[in-house]
Amino acid sequence: MHNRQRMLRHNRNGLLLTIELCQSSKLWQSFIILTKFKNMSTEVSQTAVLKIAVTEMERQRVISLLGQQKLPVTDINEDTLLYLLLDGDNAMGTVGLDIFNDCALLRSVSIVKDARGRGFGKILNEQIEQFAKESGINCMYLITHSAKDFFDHQGYCVIDRTTAPEAIKQTEQFTGLCPSTAVVMKKRI
Repeated sequence: MHNRQRMLRHNRNGLLLTIELCQSSKLWQSFIILTKFKNMSTEVSQTAVLKIAVTEMERQRVISLLGQQKLPVTDINEDTLLYLLLDGDNAMGTVGLDIFNDCALLRSVSIVKDARGRGFGKILNEQIEQFAKESGINCMYLITHSAKDFFDHQGYCVIDRTTAPEAIKQTEQFTGLCPSTAVVMKKRI
């Protein structure tokens, strides 16, 4: 049985979001995000779709994009939820989640170079947090060495590595893929 939900909201940047969610048993099939950007004198319309990578071809597309962005891919397994931000047929970004009971590791957040600075990173983050919250996740963690400032602006705070939950500490990202100098961040959602 499919459940469809549509939400319409404005965020504080004047961004109009229309989101269609399709749920089949607790597996979210896709997020559709229609965005309208406004600035002082011009209005630019864009349509972007944040779609869960379900098929092997979609998952390989995400992994390929992550490789191009020089992000780790060797630890991605079949339980890792991967999403692809599409503008038409053009891949614009990725995001992923590794879920552990009531917490999750946010990973693989990337925006292709040509799409940066247009708010897509924030959209990806907001929507993945909403999905996580609706799935019973109450705390998000991430490990970064290059995006601390971005995630500071998204409400994440730096934590001592030793205070991360055991499930997060056991991930390959924590134990080896991200250097020990990488920052561990946390956000309650």
